[in-house]
Amino acid sequence: MNTTKVWLGKRHFINTPPEFQRFRNMNGKLVRRNLSKDEERQELDWWNIKQSSVKRDNVYIYWYEFLKQSTKYKKVCDSEGKEGSTDLKKLYKDFGNVHIKTFRQWWRESDRGAFLFAEQSPEHKIIEITHVDQLHLDEEFMNIQIPLSFSQRDIARLVYELVNKRHKGQRGKRKTEITSTARYKVSGRVDFGRLEKTLAVYYLVKSEKNKTNRNDKKPYWHIAWELRHKHNISIFKDDDSLINPDDEKKRREDKNKKRLSRLKRKKDFIQSRQKNIYTTNIYDFEREFPPIKSYSTDFDAKRNKIDATMSRYYRDAEKLIKSAESGKFPNLG
Repeated sequence: MNTTKVWLGKRHFINTPPEFQRFRNMNGKLVRRNLSKDEERQELDWWNIKQSSVKRDNVYIYWYEFLKQSTKYKKVCDSEGKEGSTDLKKLYKDFGNVHIKTFRQWWRESDRGAFLFAEQSPEHKIIEITHVDQLHLDEEFMNIQIPLSFSQRDIARLVYELVNKRHKGQRGKRKTEITSTARYKVSGRVDFGRLEKTLAVYYLVKSEKNKTNRNDKKPYWHIAWELRHKHNISIFKDDDSLINPDDEKKRREDKNKKRLSRLKRKKDFIQSRQKNIYTTNIYDFEREFPPIKSYSTDFDAKRNKIDATMSRYYRDAEKLIKSAESGKFPNLG
């Protein structure tokens, strides 16, 4: 990473930067202390990060985490920036190896977070103009002359009316990606809930895909249940849209019992006709004992909905990984 930094004015982030808690709860009291080395190492795992002192509602930690999932960028990191495309090599010079440090360490190293994402121009302030050189005649400023002979109430009312005519934006208007001067700009709309769900789905689905034994791989409906009940992340509103693994296990056992019972009835049916299996009209049996469907209609409907939703989240994750590689995040559309 380039370590030459010249800051003009106060650091300013368009999006809320991460805040690192300086206090820990010890015996019911907030005590200032640093994290232990073991606690810092635990933050290498996303599931520990989101429960730690690092606030989740900042877009930069998701940028960092999705970049970690890039296999292309992993190769660049492993080669220390010697292999890979020109764009990824350039990205490596600024972002470095994201696989060996926690987000906290990575953000603070050589003031990296501010260097990459803070605005590079001075933070504008409301000041009293005492010289003509202080005037700004561009669209970002509005210059007002205020007669001090007016009352404070009248001044406040008139200033409000003037600003209200010029400032057409919503409350909390801020710089956009176009006007931002940060080295790396947050691109597109940021939806923290969607980012969290997408990352969580990707982590769990990817871990199942990496399993070599096919029988050990969990289906999407099982992963969706774990997300809600193990990680407290819901991609559906309630449990009614999910499939409980215990209920599904019982359903499969009942189905198997019915299947075995049907086989027995079939054997008894053949024996009662006292005919050879090759001469018995099997259609008579099928009419008397119709086959049981493998899955209930309710199960099919739920499974299809879950599969479609999980697949969509996984595809979105792949798009977010590519946007992190490109240096424009989240840029999901």
